Amino acid sequence: MPIIRSYSQALHLRQSKPLGVIYELSVFVGDNSNERPHKRNSVTLAVRKVQYSPISGTSRQPSTLVSKGFALSSGKVNMEVTLDKELYYHGDQVTATLNINNGSKKTVKSIKCSIIQHVEVTMTNSHFTREVASLESKEGCPITPGTSLQKTFNLTPLASSNKSKVGIALDGKLKDSDANLASSTVAASGRNVNDSCGIIVSYSMRVKANCGAIGGDLTADLCFKLMHPTPGESSRLRGRNPHDPPPLPDRLPPRLFALCRWSRQGAPRQRYTGGEDLEFEDFARLRRGVSVDQP
Repeated sequence: MPIIRSYSQALHLRQSKPLGVIYELSVFVGDNSNERPHKRNSVTLAVRKVQYSPISGTSRQPSTLVSKGFALSSGKVNMEVTLDKELYYHGDQVTATLNINNGSKKTVKSIKCSIIQHVEVTMTNSHFTREVASLESKEGCPITPGTSLQKTFNLTPLASSNKSKVGIALDGKLKDSDANLASSTVAASGRNVNDSCGIIVSYSMRVKANCGAIGGDLTADLCFKLMHPTPGESSRLRGRNPHDPPPLPDRLPPRLFALCRWSRQGAPRQRYTGGEDLEFEDFARLRRGVSVDQP
């Protein structure tokens, strides 16, 4: 599969089919390659193209400083937001540290921290913005004039908490138990992410300090990446060899167990070197002990 092809991501809408990129591998038997395949002599497997995080990570901590002044009132409210890192894996906790200094005559009444998923569908030139995790707190508030506050927010964006929402982009299908929020789109070296044909996904941490009905909100946005760990790194974290096959489930049917054992021991082992990691969903379901016919 060419590296420039888009990754398997789908935007799930309530009243229509998912909008996104889906891959299928079709194999048929015939007398020649020009023969038209039929259901009786062909088989089709769903293939998922997954984007992994770059091998060389970054230790940069995203940070921003915003200020807000008020009409007919002197002074400003200053807010600095810092993330503990730039790259997060699915299931990780995103930690944001806030420093608010109220040098104005207004009062900060509450603080809201949320993780926003930004989706651009290049095929239809559509844009979607959805909140995938949020937390509002009045602890330490109100922040009166001349005072300051330092606070830490911890949020974990999960697909399981957003499956009922409309317009959420996922890696895979909504009914899959292992579906994650769509990974951040990262372009290959020498390419622009805006040249991608499909879905472009990005994430940001948005912090709002409520300064009252008249004062409005002081808003800060910080971009970060949400991705899958590389196979080697995830295996190292689990303490096993990255080339070892995953363990078979205990309740695998006998015929399938024999087939899987033959594929490990008797069949020649070949390693895919095309630069992309493909997952055959049906066979992955069998390894998890789930029937292929089960929806």
